[in-house]
Amino acid sequence: MLLELAGRVAHIAGFFENKTQQYQYLILNENKVYDWFVYNPTLLESQSYATMLERLEKLTPQSQAGWGKMDVAQMMAHLAGALEVAMSSKPTSWSLIGRLFGGAAKRQILSTGFSKNSPTDDSIKIKDTRDFAQEKQRLLTLLERFKQGGEAGMTSQPNTFFGPMTPNERARLQYQHLDHHFKQFGV
Repeated sequence: MLLELAGRVAHIAGFFENKTQQYQYLILNENKVYDWFVYNPTLLESQSYATMLERLEKLTPQSQAGWGKMDVAQMMAHLAGALEVAMSSKPTSWSLIGRLFGGAAKRQILSTGFSKNSPTDDSIKIKDTRDFAQEKQRLLTLLERFKQGGEAGMTSQPNTFFGPMTPNERARLQYQHLDHHFKQFGV
């Protein structure tokens, strides 16, 4: 009975090799192992990427935010800035506040997403007026570059708040970030 259980756990653990998906299991008693699939989409997966492109296409210059201060063009510039940071080779440093709280925040955001009015890194705050068409094209170009570059195209520098991140975590974070702001604008 224990050998069968150990074999089942080893089988489930084999699923962890797929870095874009997460599997969990629960042992209810010594005879049964129940496993379930927990899907954590990333921006590198074709279906998730296509969904984000579809949502981006639904934005218009008249799209209104449900919360926050940015207009739609500023939001796209903000997302583009975040993608540039994720692919940058510029040295970054992990902030003190990030060292204290970044790990817990990273786990929370990667599993449940950003909350409304989450704090924003100053380097990607957009306050000036932006052109909708230019920012949309810039965001589309950067999304394609991110997808085509894959894990090799991502920075190895620590995130200024979340600290060290795996490529899968960065791809997940970018997915969550896009999802958060697209929800903000109703798409």
